[in-house]
Amino acid sequence: PIIASAGMFGGKVVKILTDRSYESGDRVCMSLGLKSSAECLEDHGFVPEVDLRDCSCEIAVSIEEEVDKYPDDKVTILEDNGFRSSMQFDLLADPSSEIDPDL
Repeated sequence: PIIASAGMFGGKVVKILTDRSYESGDRVCMSLGLKSSAECLEDHGFVPEVDLRDCSCEIAVSIEEEVDKYPDDKVTILEDNGFRSSMQFDLLADPSSEIDPDL
């Protein structure tokens, strides 16, 4: 793609070069790269259709001493129960669940 200025008010336009000619009404597809649904929503304004068998994400949680109230107590409780003050978890989708279309 070629990115250029969009006139006197700034902004940018993108000119896309193709490998062949297209007629009006032809379907044009382009890859947006490997992005999460959240990244697609933030960057492009839509969430792609998803096959729940292939869905997963990672969540990271931690106690932040400068933000959390009583961080030492929280860390002690976590460590007493076999956890760390900062952890990551893989979340997998349940393929039998339905995605709420209103979300």
